[in-house]
Amino acid sequence: MTSSPVVRVKADEAFSQARRRVFFRRVLEFFTGHPSEGLLSFEQVRDKLKIRGQHYAGTQTIPLDKIVGSVGRYHEFDRAFLPTQEHIRERWKRVYEVAHSLEGFPAIDVYQIGDVYFVRDGHHRVSVVKELGATTIEATVTELETPISLSTDVDQETLDLKEEYAIFLAETGLDALRPDQRIEFTLPGQYRK
Repeated sequence: MTSSPVVRVKADEAFSQARRRVFFRRVLEFFTGHPSEGLLSFEQVRDKLKIRGQHYAGTQTIPLDKIVGSVGRYHEFDRAFLPTQEHIRERWKRVYEVAHSLEGFPAIDVYQIGDVYFVRDGHHRVSVVKELGATTIEATVTELETPISLSTDVDQETLDLKEEYAIFLAETGLDALRPDQRIEFTLPGQYRK
């Protein structure tokens, strides 16, 4: 596929604009003291939540704002899926050019844990379609089974509490005895008590 010179220039401008937004977010977080949220590491979340199994859930249209993490590329994009690394410029631009062609995209590949998704394959596609204003994307979904639910507001502190909850459930078996129970603490280290 060959794209027009106009689309190539638009792709370069769009990437530069996305990188500027990352820069201004970092400046803002420096002055406010509130760090922006990065993507969560799927590997870290999987290990903390004690995943019990997985199953194929098919191809679905998923909301882009429910993607909170990545398998292996969580340093290359922030939570808004803006590119944080300059070295991905050429790949990002090629995906942008494809988005302007009539060919369309293949579905991305994601893991689902609770209400949120982690991108296995398709990071650049997610970034580009978000840049173009889309709110959903086609995805091949693999759902991971865990008694711990995650929502889009999950951050590192919340994840640490969820890890303690997963350990508590594994040690007590409470979720098997009382599936409707919901014991959640807001301070770390309180499950033993």
